[in-house]
Amino acid sequence: MDKGCSEGRPGNRLRIALVMRDYSQGKGGAERYFVNLSRALEALGHEVHIFAGFFSEPETNGIRFHRVPTVAKPASLRLMSFFVNAGRMLERERAAFDVVHSLTMVSPCDVFRLGGEVQMEWLKVRYPTMFSRMIKFLVSPVHIVNHYLERRMMDPGKIPQIITISALDKKVLLSYYDYPEDRITVVYNGVDHAQFQPGVREFRHELRKKFGIGDQDLVGLFSANNFQRKGLDAVIWALSLIPEKDRPKILVIGRGRGGGYQRQAKRLGVHDRLIFLGSVGHPEQFYGASDFLVLPSRYDSFGNVHLEALACGLPVITTRMAGGSEVVRDGETGFIIENTSRVRELSLAMTLMMNSELLKKMSELAPETVREFTLERNAEETLGVYGRVLEKGKASES
Repeated sequence: MDKGCSEGRPGNRLRIALVMRDYSQGKGGAERYFVNLSRALEALGHEVHIFAGFFSEPETNGIRFHRVPTVAKPASLRLMSFFVNAGRMLERERAAFDVVHSLTMVSPCDVFRLGGEVQMEWLKVRYPTMFSRMIKFLVSPVHIVNHYLERRMMDPGKIPQIITISALDKKVLLSYYDYPEDRITVVYNGVDHAQFQPGVREFRHELRKKFGIGDQDLVGLFSANNFQRKGLDAVIWALSLIPEKDRPKILVIGRGRGGGYQRQAKRLGVHDRLIFLGSVGHPEQFYGASDFLVLPSRYDSFGNVHLEALACGLPVITTRMAGGSEVVRDGETGFIIENTSRVRELSLAMTLMMNSELLKKMSELAPETVREFTLERNAEETLGVYGRVLEKGKASES
């Protein structure tokens, strides 16, 4: 196949291999992105091949499935079995594709998308002392596996291009690894503006009624699959600092374990302000029922929820350690606090949401500020990275 490019972008129909363990819209933000990217690339006329261990979405004429044998448990073996088997399959079939794009730590590939946190930085944030990190490595082999795989993916001799999903993660990556900066491209996520848009407020009354919330009550949304990383404990502490009559209610959605947080809330006397809902099938309905998103992350590459919330007209309260803060206008479409430990600042930000005039102004401005963040733009910018890979390949052949 001709691998020609035009102005740095692939000019012809490409055969693209995308690699990640779970091809699923419902599992999490990274998996949802995986599916959305494949469909956007197909819509642009390219032939997409999915290498995954688990599928919950339909195959189409333009999207072909390649099932990677994967052990279900334990977590460390699940990781290793997928990475090893996917790597072997790609070694055998790599010549059949113009570009191999891995969205997880599988090589060989032409492009690696760092869609999650840099492992060592997250461990440092989660376990501040060297001793605590050593203990965690000993009791949880999955961290050893992740660290080994990440180091392998940062080898510039093996991985031609890296995509990060925020400037934050590009900066963190360069602080740990000697990878050429000019081969790292920040490509922000896109959002489905048909699904996430201000019209979701139509769900507001019914959902609030279902959970015993009044139409005039102030409601925050906390949406995450890792409650500790995204700072739910800080939200609970911050609630306890707000006078009882002014405390918002917080809807908590996601797969995190809620028991310890419920006990914390009870101990601090704010358990009546939290509603734990677990995983939900239609997150846009919960954006519609809420007034703002609160996500004081300890370290987060770029949670799709930041874009989704803004697109739905929700101001966002987050931290500078969240890549998603890069799309929030501090004081205009939300509030950015320095880090998760600034609990008093977090409580103040939530209190300011009681100002109906400010809340209305932020809500109206929010969707406009993220209108350019589309799935199509994300796919086009990703194709631009493919183009650099293909141009280099042409240059080396001549």
